[in-house]
Amino acid sequence: MQKTIRQPAAKQPKPFTVADLRRVIRGVARSVGEADGDQLTELIQADDLLHDLIVAVVGNQRKSGATWADIGAACGTTRQAAQMRFGPKLAEQEAALGAA
Repeated sequence: MQKTIRQPAAKQPKPFTVADLRRVIRGVARSVGEADGDQLTELIQADDLLHDLIVAVVGNQRKSGATWADIGAACGTTRQAAQMRFGPKLAEQEAALGAA
């Protein structure tokens, strides 16, 4: 009878977390003291991506039942300020998904 040798399960990579992102941003912040035009463009693009991510998280929170007051509290602002900040972009993303 042949003996079956079990292979160890492949290690799954650790998911990248928001804490990891903060560390990366802090590291970049220390190295861009004299950023050139290309770096500025890349930083603005990164800012746009980060804002899109935040809007997606806000959308997920809203779908999970969070109120604008809850989101405002998480942002350290009012319900109205949170809705004004994220509402239009959220509506834009939802419309784009509906059109796709």
